[in-house]
Amino acid sequence: MDASVRSFIDDAFERSRVDHKSITKDDVLRMLSLDPHSEECEYLGSKARELARIRSNNKANLTTAFGIDYRPCKASCTYCSFGERWGLMDGLDMEISVEDIIDMIREQYSKGYRKFTLRTTEYYPVEKLCAMGKEIREKIPGKYGLGVNTGELSAEDLKALHESGFNSAYHTLHLGEGIDTIFKPMFRLRTMSNIRDSDLNLTCGIDPIGIEHTDEEIASTLMILRDYEPMSICSMKRINPKGTPVESIPEVDATRVAQIAAVIRFASGGNVASVPPNKKAIEWGANSTTIGTGSNPRDSVHDPSTIGDWRFDFEDVKQMFLDCGYDI
Repeated sequence: MDASVRSFIDDAFERSRVDHKSITKDDVLRMLSLDPHSEECEYLGSKARELARIRSNNKANLTTAFGIDYRPCKASCTYCSFGERWGLMDGLDMEISVEDIIDMIREQYSKGYRKFTLRTTEYYPVEKLCAMGKEIREKIPGKYGLGVNTGELSAEDLKALHESGFNSAYHTLHLGEGIDTIFKPMFRLRTMSNIRDSDLNLTCGIDPIGIEHTDEEIASTLMILRDYEPMSICSMKRINPKGTPVESIPEVDATRVAQIAAVIRFASGGNVASVPPNKKAIEWGANSTTIGTGSNPRDSVHDPSTIGDWRFDFEDVKQMFLDCGYDI
């Protein structure tokens, strides 16, 4: 191992342990420049795991997401199979019923999950989410997180969501925002500000990671996200659905996704997630992941009859964390 790299990682570890904001963009760039399959990056990951043990009290968080609506989205982001322009949702216009969502949450709650996110297409009505939140809280008593992942949200929207039982919201400045999407970065940042200033916790991510995203873009995005003081930042791999503009692009290596999770761990103070579940990322400092069911923008074929089929098994994901020494 290069002695200078080891010394740099040890120094960054000590600085991050005291104050994660001491990790600069230059530090992040140097970490990202390491070969993901190198001995140096393996060492970076092992130190990130030590930081995770300190910051999370060695606790792992397993969460679930429910894709609610099956319908074309006018935004047509290049990597999203919901995009109206790609035609993969033609003929579909339906939603998972709140009764089915309640049944699935009740089942996953019994298995030990303690956070549930309702995920929608970009323009889903907030008032419908509020009605769902109220009914879920009424029908399923208990201490658990209820999150939302939807379009842009105003301060008034967030107040209504909180009053309806939600306590977190996922929103992020995507990699390639304004290029692969129709959204100006300022709109995403405004919603993130609104969430930060509301009674809901903000979760966000380096999302979606493709092979073309440079160290500079990833580092710049991470520095921006950190400023919003999120509860969690994820390292999210882009899946390239067939029939979308990104279908011919090779997917990013899982170890690179894990490296980014390790860097997030050094530079941020909350939970670090890796989505989809990635054992190397868990070994390298990610203490959270999400499994999902229902509609999914990563799918090339959308079949509502598969509602309730989980993409990963709870026990398998739980075992990943246990194998890496976490407490569930």
